[in-house]
Amino acid sequence: MDVIRRIPRDSVVSRVHQWLRATPPSGPAEEVTQTEFKATTSKRTDAAAVSHIPCRACRESGIDCDCQKPRCSHCLHEQLLCFYIPTTGAKRRTVRR
Repeated sequence: MDVIRRIPRDSVVSRVHQWLRATPPSGPAEEVTQTEFKATTSKRTDAAAVSHIPCRACRESGIDCDCQKPRCSHCLHEQLLCFYIPTTGAKRRTVRR
């Protein structure tokens, strides 16, 4: 129990834990998946729901991520664990010539 309390609430581990604990939607799995897939791939006007940093699975496989949350369309379609790692705020240094 003490180990669980030491994990910060905003860590990737806690987000994955919350995602795994989530109950699956009721009803036929194929129908729900297709409905979720269509809803996820549609254009969203809410700018806060879309980040410009790809999820870990898309970044590692080199696929263009649509950055939809909680799951991008690629991870939803491939049934992959989709999670986003927040940036540390460090900016890239430019090389002066």
